[in-house]
Amino acid sequence: MKKLKIDLGELAVAFETDMSMVGEGGSYLDTQTGEVVMLSGELSFSLDDFGEDEGAGSENEVAAFETWLDTCNLPDWQKEQARTLYEIDRDENKRYVAVPLIDSHEGYQQMVEFTQTVNDEHLLELLRVALNGRGAFRRFKDVLADHSPEERARWFAFKDERVKEEMLDWLRTLDIEPLE
Repeated sequence: MKKLKIDLGELAVAFETDMSMVGEGGSYLDTQTGEVVMLSGELSFSLDDFGEDEGAGSENEVAAFETWLDTCNLPDWQKEQARTLYEIDRDENKRYVAVPLIDSHEGYQQMVEFTQTVNDEHLLELLRVALNGRGAFRRFKDVLADHSPEERARWFAFKDERVKEEMLDWLRTLDIEPLE
């Protein structure tokens, strides 16, 4: 198993944050350095814009890409993200692995499991009602915020532990042991 220094806090954020809401974006783990790369979905370009007429596929593709990037009217942070996205897009050695996003079904299941650990009958009933129908995530959090700071803190610790378990399971599938 490959030992790799990884910031598990950053990886947890990547597991829980959908960076691809608009345009290209996403979160990746660099399996050589352990860096968590988060690319904003708010990029105002697409690598598809760098086409055959720009030099894609040529021997000097990297130089052509840099030339193309220089002609783009992008802020420096987006140019940096474009370079990273370009590198990830051209990655044939599987250096970068997309970080899976915890989907809403898993998040809902975590709330159900937490609810089963609540001893306060009144809070238990409020959480069961909150979990029914659309808007369950918001209602669940509102009930905890309104009812008990201690139970709210316990919920976040419970959720963090579940996310950590998911991350460690995922890293094992990549044959990576994280070093913090």
